[in-house]
Amino acid sequence: MRDGLAMLIATTVDLEIVGTAGTAAEGIRVALALRPDVIVMDLALPDRTGYEATREILLDLPQSRVLVLTMDRGRGTLSAALDAGARGYVLKESGGRDILTAIRAVAAGQLVFDSGIASAATALAYADEERARLFPELSQREFRILQHLASGTDNDEIARRLGIATKTVQNTISRILAKLRLQTREDVERRAREAGIV
Repeated sequence: MRDGLAMLIATTVDLEIVGTAGTAAEGIRVALALRPDVIVMDLALPDRTGYEATREILLDLPQSRVLVLTMDRGRGTLSAALDAGARGYVLKESGGRDILTAIRAVAAGQLVFDSGIASAATALAYADEERARLFPELSQREFRILQHLASGTDNDEIARRLGIATKTVQNTISRILAKLRLQTREDVERRAREAGIV
């Protein structure tokens, strides 16, 4: 897939490949060395997740933009990619022309979603409106974790669904407790359920 995409980009006059990588570690090293405008990121990498690589790259290269190219249509995966800082989400089954259009759009500063995940993107937009209405003090990630807490999901499973470390989930729950002035995880679950969060 990577080689095919590189060949496709090589046929364009306005895009240039500056580097490729097959692992997260290599991708981070190449990105930091070459400072690309756009990074096309797979989420399923052999050494670490694409979320982790995206997050780490953008800490040092906030001006770079990440376009996720994946097989996964799930709302949780889309949510985790956006949390990590991705500016676009395109399915690998998309045509070459659509992928090139997405690269150009992300380079121009637009937020891009594949038409195949439009319903998931709409659901996320609705969830953000709900967050702003019910828990405006929480960030998007904090609100998503609150939703999982409301359904009784444990930390390890939340981490798996969102593509983040269990320690990150624990730290986020601590921030939620502080922001909502609550004492325990059970208090958070109760407050979420009382607000109608499922």
